[in-house]
Amino acid sequence: TYRDLKINEQAINTYKSILTLEPENQLAYYNLGLIYQQEKKNDESINYLLKAVELNDKYSPSYYALGLSYLFNNDKVKAKEYFEKYL
Repeated sequence: TYRDLKINEQAINTYKSILTLEPENQLAYYNLGLIYQQEKKNDESINYLLKAVELNDKYSPSYYALGLSYLFNNDKVKAKEYFEKYL
């Protein structure tokens, strides 16, 4: 709904502001990835989630989210790769 999109837009702006101050903030990248995933913008989601993994490869939820984004993009090979890393 429009209301949800407006909330997501505010959240995106907030997380991007955080990244200008803290460019190594892994959770900001992760949360941006989740928001873009929710909006079905999987390429953008993947980009942010890959950065989150690059910054903290021990945070397993990033791998699960990446698996979902790749699955939503019909890339089952990559999806499987990241789901296995999640486990």
